[in-house]
Amino acid sequence: MYFHTIFEGIAIGVQDNIGGFLSTAVAIAFHKWADALSMGIHYRNRNVSKKMSYLLIIGQAALNAIAIGFGWAISSFGEFTEAIFLSISAGTFLAISTMEMLGEQLHRPRYRFHKFALLVFSTAFISMVWFFENAMFNTND
Repeated sequence: MYFHTIFEGIAIGVQDNIGGFLSTAVAIAFHKWADALSMGIHYRNRNVSKKMSYLLIIGQAALNAIAIGFGWAISSFGEFTEAIFLSISAGTFLAISTMEMLGEQLHRPRYRFHKFALLVFSTAFISMVWFFENAMFNTND
């Protein structure tokens, strides 16, 4: 999870315009609750003390801020460097969501069809938003 946090911060830091910054920051902010819930459940299942859990969560928050600064610093190295780090960031997002979370959830037989249906729906919804954004704002992303 900390590796993922580092690349979240870098993805925010390398943005070179306000639109990219805001869309990336908002997307990351909207899923932070899932990160926190996942970490909390993991710590509880591993019998990590509350004090240590607090320290680990504070450490993750600090790591996120440091990573944003690192992303900001490397953004001056040019678009190629930005593209590399954004690609790695996107890869970590996909890896976390597909291999870790979805694999575990779809492996459990309870509500498997419902989970799969929501996965298909959410993928279709995000795709529609992307097409709508391109149609409305004539972006070439």
